[in-house]
Amino acid sequence: SSEQLLPVTAQQRHFEEAEIRNVYVMFISMPHVRVNVSGDKEEDEELFQLLNQIMNATTAELDRFSGHLRQFIVDDKGLVLISTFGLRGSTFAN
Repeated sequence: SSEQLLPVTAQQRHFEEAEIRNVYVMFISMPHVRVNVSGDKEEDEELFQLLNQIMNATTAELDRFSGHLRQFIVDDKGLVLISTFGLRGSTFAN
């Protein structure tokens, strides 16, 4: 005999996928990083190189500790990085 699959309700799916996790969010503010594009090619290239170095260092450390970069924000207030640790897909067995 063949088994008939019953439709899964949203509530059943919620209970099957629900889990309690310890999630940590890290905010890094770098207001001292000048982020104004001046239009001067050499000066702007220095800024882009600095931002690239910051991004590379950040992603290397996040990879090392199994974190995720949520946002890399550059605006008139400076540079802000938001990272998470412990989200689904970023945890491993001890």
